[in-house]
Amino acid sequence: MKKVLFLLSSTLFFSNLFGQVEKDSAIIEFIKTKKDFVLLTDTNFLPQTIIPYYESVANYMSKNKMNMNDYYVWTSYIKNQATSICIPICHYEGFKLLKDLKNKDEEANKNRKKNDPLIITDINGNVSGIDGDLEIDKKTKKVMRFSLWQ
Repeated sequence: MKKVLFLLSSTLFFSNLFGQVEKDSAIIEFIKTKKDFVLLTDTNFLPQTIIPYYESVANYMSKNKMNMNDYYVWTSYIKNQATSICIPICHYEGFKLLKDLKNKDEEANKNRKKNDPLIITDINGNVSGIDGDLEIDKKTKKVMRFSLWQ
């Protein structure tokens, strides 16, 4: 009985620690339509400016229990400065929320009357509650901070 409890508790612990969010193919397609988001673990499509700092990002995220498979780099807003690089990352959960809002808007617009205004809902900022910027020192290649957006 103790072995079963140990195995069960170990499985739950490691699934929470290393588990990633289950992803829906419709959400993945929605993210692809955005065109300027790249999965953080998709090194073939990440901008070359990020590649030298990839190991530092991976280490930082691992230490802070942030699953890299759940984050997307917002490539249009990478700030490559003289001494640092700032990498904006967005969590999958935020895209789920945006997709849900888009679906609700489409449904509401199907039922609107001829002269009623078009319904468009959008959220700017930290949609998932865990989106933000990774700021990396170029000289040391260390993540200096992860700043959550408002």
